[in-house]
Amino acid sequence: MSNPLQAYKIRFSGLKFGKHFFQFEVKKTFFDEFEYSLVKDGDLTIDIELEKSSTMLVLMFDIKGWLSAPCDICLGRVQQAFSAQEKLVVKFSDEPAEFDSEILSLHHGDNELMLDRVIYEYINLNCPSKFVHEEGECDQEMIDKLNEYSNDPDGKDDTDPRWDALKSLLN
Repeated sequence: MSNPLQAYKIRFSGLKFGKHFFQFEVKKTFFDEFEYSLVKDGDLTIDIELEKSSTMLVLMFDIKGWLSAPCDICLGRVQQAFSAQEKLVVKFSDEPAEFDSEILSLHHGDNELMLDRVIYEYINLNCPSKFVHEEGECDQEMIDKLNEYSNDPDGKDDTDPRWDALKSLLN
């Protein structure tokens, strides 16, 4: 079976100096390849402008679409719009390939660029800090279960008296 992440490869060795444009689609099969991904589904279009020079590559990413992840309140699926712009500089060196969020180092002999990890990182770096449903859209059955098993089943706000004593020191 072929690796679906091979679709996120740019072969730059035959490209002329100057700007080139690429487009990739990211769907559920992409996120399935990353076992511990918070995002489980999505439909993203990634437009990449690659500028090639004799010493480096500069890639501008424009990512748009939607992502789906578990709601932080009820664990039901929630879809959120997604948009991000990122810049990646690819430099060539004799050192082994390495990546941080803005610079990727490739060996001088490399002739293609695998972008699957880069795309995954950019999506995760730009994800919202919380995935939550709009007001009133959470799974009410799950909310009821959470309330049933919470530490405060009778709805009273019982606090530990030791904390109350410490809070009084602030006043």
